[in-house]
Amino acid sequence: MIHGGDTDQPSVTIIIPFYNADAFRQSILATVARIRAHVPTSEVLFIDDGSQDSFPESLRQHATLHPFIKVLTNPVRSGPGIARNLGLSQARGRYIGFLDVDDALYPEPFARMVDHAIRQAAELVSYDADIVDIGGRIRHRKDLSFLRAPQKEWLRAFLRAEMDGSVIFTLFQREFLLRNQILFPAGIHEDLPVLFKSYYKAERIHVWDERVYHKISVATSIVHTIAEAHIHGIFDAYTAILGFLESEGHTIASLKDEIRYGFTGFVADLLTKIVTSSHTAEEKLRLCRLLADSMQERYGLFGGIHDRNTGKDITVANFVDLFYRRHPFAGMEEYRAFEASFHAARK
Repeated sequence: MIHGGDTDQPSVTIIIPFYNADAFRQSILATVARIRAHVPTSEVLFIDDGSQDSFPESLRQHATLHPFIKVLTNPVRSGPGIARNLGLSQARGRYIGFLDVDDALYPEPFARMVDHAIRQAAELVSYDADIVDIGGRIRHRKDLSFLRAPQKEWLRAFLRAEMDGSVIFTLFQREFLLRNQILFPAGIHEDLPVLFKSYYKAERIHVWDERVYHKISVATSIVHTIAEAHIHGIFDAYTAILGFLESEGHTIASLKDEIRYGFTGFVADLLTKIVTSSHTAEEKLRLCRLLADSMQERYGLFGGIHDRNTGKDITVANFVDLFYRRHPFAGMEEYRAFEASFHAARK
């Protein structure tokens, strides 16, 4: 449960989950110091998600000199969602911002945005970012226009996976999260249902066009690796969103085209990560079997996938033809056939 407010309330609480983050000690503390200088009423909560390096202890020592910093400990590693929930349970700020330990916030636009949110009593403020990919190229958000559109438009865009699903690019009013009891589920891709429910429930969504967040893509980060948790996570997140929509009176049948489109993209992304990973062929086969299991379990929700109009459609259609249809009897021969088709489609 997210607790209520108290006196002398900070304007914003920044929640930073981390695990074995000693390599980012200097950069994140410099970021926090700059934010505090521009937003002197801010507080920062670091959430240690079971780290085994020296960062938590050095951070606690640093916090003794800087009382606006607090260090909370999740003794058993449970993932970023559960760590963020721990932060939410102790946060006192009028607004909540989420920051990954290897990223940064630009303090001046962040300060202006927080001031705007307070003056306008915004429930959510979604903002632009510099997003640096693994190759060093910088892109920016392309989905902010959807948040200016009627709910029907952004809802369909979200289901089609055309909107960013990361909470790090949104400022949340804490009272709004409290009132709607919006918390993170366990597992990976925990951002998706939280952000979707927040968009759906909010009546005052503001769009801040300034670039506030500096996101650095790291090859070893959760979003760029592949394991069982990634497969379970994306299916659980998407199923949670659809369950939420049904509880709000929507019929899944009326959204089947958007659901299939978005689901195809998620499956194609998982397949791409499996094939291009450094895993052994045996491990790739095991992950493909798990993916096929998950697709069969949710078949009633997502239906068949047969389009071949784009690269992602072709990837998933080939997987269905060469592997999924033969599951659970598909083996290494079927996986090799799919892998060959995957590489051939990219030549």
